[in-house]
Amino acid sequence: MASQITKRIKIGTKVTARLFGGRMVTGVVDSIEKCKIGEKYGKPVSSAPFGAGNYTFGLDCGNWCYGDQIRAIVN
Repeated sequence: MASQITKRIKIGTKVTARLFGGRMVTGVVDSIEKCKIGEKYGKPVSSAPFGAGNYTFGLDCGNWCYGDQIRAIVN
């Protein structure tokens, strides 16, 4: 079984993320953007490596997070 570090997150992937303030959320990725570190907007892409901080992920629960805030890919 491949570790999550080698996995890619695609649109439609269900993830768990720790948001600013420590709140945990689970949602399905509905957008991914590659951006500069610390920025929210960038170029839309279809997938990103697990744990990469220079991507933002929009979630179907109405939240967004950076790639390094994603804690797990939910099966």
